[in-house]
Amino acid sequence: MRAKKLWILLWFVAPSIAAARVVEPLDRFERQAIYSARQDTLDKAKCIGTKRRVMLHCRDRVHYVRMNEWHHNIWQPYIRDLGGAYVGVGADQGLTFIAWARSELGFMIDYDPVVVRVNRIHRALILHSRDRLSYLQRWSELGKRSSLKILRTEYAERGDYRQIVSDFKTYRRSLHRHLVTMFKLGRWRNLHWLASASDYRFLREMFLTDRIRIMAGDLLKQTTLREIGRATRQLGVPVRVLYTSNAEEFWPYVDAFRRNVVALPMDRQSVVLRTRHTKRYGPRVGEYIYVVQAGRDFQRSLLEPATVGVRSILAGRRAKRPGLLTVGVPLLPRRPGVIGPTASLR
Repeated sequence: MRAKKLWILLWFVAPSIAAARVVEPLDRFERQAIYSARQDTLDKAKCIGTKRRVMLHCRDRVHYVRMNEWHHNIWQPYIRDLGGAYVGVGADQGLTFIAWARSELGFMIDYDPVVVRVNRIHRALILHSRDRLSYLQRWSELGKRSSLKILRTEYAERGDYRQIVSDFKTYRRSLHRHLVTMFKLGRWRNLHWLASASDYRFLREMFLTDRIRIMAGDLLKQTTLREIGRATRQLGVPVRVLYTSNAEEFWPYVDAFRRNVVALPMDRQSVVLRTRHTKRYGPRVGEYIYVVQAGRDFQRSLLEPATVGVRSILAGRRAKRPGLLTVGVPLLPRRPGVIGPTASLR
């Protein structure tokens, strides 16, 4: 009976203990490893004159500057407090996954220069906002002038500074509405990093200590992912979460992609998160199927010539609930607050 009471106590107390972890500043060795990592050149043209939105040689015409997978909290039990490094494409959903996993390092990448610049805007405004309400105000009509000053402070020396300012002006209103909605939804549904004050504090500490790097990165090119792999391997930090959204459904597994993923140091706790915009595998949740796969299982599969694309991966799927599939060794939702053992940064 006493052991049962202790278990119940740990179930509720452990998450707050994990959330309170101190985020240490990087030392010179760590900073050099992370920020010397080279990036892909983003020179893909938009896909024009084709019915397909994305192809091997071209990118989507739409700029996905905010999340549009409205049920990715279905993944939270699988990544909660995993630690390690996060690597993922896209915009604000990456911050959510970093916060849930309490990652030690975060690499937010995308092949769309607009998304990369919007992520830089998030970084700057979070750095200069002590709490969620202050951050939200930065996107409002009243706060836009101070936000422009912040962007000048952070990025005036960058070659793409004018484009960053232009993107802020273009997307400010729509992103303000989106972020306010995510904040309000937090009262009922933990879907976003703005739903939790502790998640926001954690992300701000990660940015203040330069533990989140925003990078130009194309899953099909040969630099960014391999450089991230080199840096994390050098630091002894496994990549615990890899998020590809639904990118894999648009192309076969070419050699560059296989090598990129295999180059990432994964361990037995690593997971890959992906979505599929299809009804092929049963009922969806909203517009997507949500898939979680053991990271090493994905790496092993990519070494097999028979694995020609994501359909090959999903041949071994298990249905956990409508809209949620797992692939690889049996994956169990993690108990709240249990942080997976991760090597130190050395």
